Amino acid sequence: MKTQTELPKIYEGFYEFDTNDNIGIIRYCESNLLYIDNKESFKDYDDFFCFSQMIVQFVISLEKIGKYSKAIKYADKAISLFEANLNEYEIELNDFNYYWSVLTSKGRLHYEFKEYDKSILAFEKLLSWDSDNDNFKLWLDSAISKKRRSINKYLYAGAIFLLILSYVIKGQTENIYRFRLIPITGFFLVVVAAINEFVIDEIVKWRKKS
Repeated sequence: MKTQTELPKIYEGFYEFDTNDNIGIIRYCESNLLYIDNKESFKDYDDFFCFSQMIVQFVISLEKIGKYSKAIKYADKAISLFEANLNEYEIELNDFNYYWSVLTSKGRLHYEFKEYDKSILAFEKLLSWDSDNDNFKLWLDSAISKKRRSINKYLYAGAIFLLILSYVIKGQTENIYRFRLIPITGFFLVVVAAINEFVIDEIVKWRKKS
C-alpha cells in the first residue's frame, strides 16, 4: 500500500542536481554515504522510490567518470535492496526500470573488469527482459567472445613451454616418438589458439547473418 509521508531532506538535496551533473551527484552522494550504506529498509513507497532514483543515478555517474569499483559496490547494493522490497510495494520487476538500468551498468562494469562470466549473466537476464534490445545483444556477444579468447593466453603459454621443453631435452630421450609428440602438441595448441582468436568469431557472425 502506498502512503505519503515527509521525505528525508537528503532527497531534496539530490533533486537539485541535473542528471548530467555526474561530479555534483557523486560528491553529494559521497557526502551522504553513511545514510546510503546503512539504508536497509524504507518507511513507505515514496522513500523506496526516491532512494532508488538516487542510488541508481549514483551508480550511473560513477560509471561515467570511470569509478568502476565503487560503481559495482553500489550497483550490488541497489539490486539487493530492489529484490528485497519490490513485493512489499507491489511493484512488478519487469516494470521497475531502475532495476534494469542498474543491472545494465553492472553488466558493463563487470565487462570492464574482465569478469566476463558475471557480465554474461547480467546481459542474459537483461535480454530476458528486453529480447529485442540490440545494445544488450552486442554486449553479450562481446562478453562471450572475450571470455572464449581469454583462454588463449594459457594455450600460447602451454605451446611455448612445450617448444622450449622439446629444445632442452632434444637428444636426451631414447624414445624418439615420444619426443616428437612434444613439439607437435605445442604446434597444435598454437593452431587451436589462432582458430579461437581469428576464426570462431567470423563463423558466429556468418551464422547470425544466414
